[in-house]
Amino acid sequence: MIQKKVVTKRVGISLGVVAAALAAMLVLMTFGIIPAISTPAKLVNVGMGGTYYPAGKLVQGQLLSSNSLEVTGWVCNAGSLTAYHAKLHVVVTYLEANGTTAVAIDTYIEIGNTYPVNGIINGFQSVYVNSFISYPSSVSEPGMWKISPKWTNLP
Repeated sequence: MIQKKVVTKRVGISLGVVAAALAAMLVLMTFGIIPAISTPAKLVNVGMGGTYYPAGKLVQGQLLSSNSLEVTGWVCNAGSLTAYHAKLHVVVTYLEANGTTAVAIDTYIEIGNTYPVNGIINGFQSVYVNSFISYPSSVSEPGMWKISPKWTNLP
């Protein structure tokens, strides 16, 4: 009879400890201290676009010294984990006189927080981008552009 009480008591204590641990985890997950599900960083452009300006144009109180593309919009990290070394790859093409497609701009724009290293966007955060990129004066007006976010999941 004594053996049965000891086993029953141990099972009861074990179940109580497990229940307390699960309750503590649930509270920590509710307040975001422990993320419920970790998802890798995934950067997406929201409302990202560009505007071309010729040299000599007054934009935001500055006189542009060269032809420029203004890139504006938001980059959002849709994952719960941090995106490192975040940047935008900007490629702009145009049609040459002979009808072939050529590249006017192929560059990167650094984005995100700068501490402790450049290009950090924490999980579920967004950064606003407003950057000017110069392009050659031989290009009267570039045609299509492609703006793609690039990042790594490791620092």
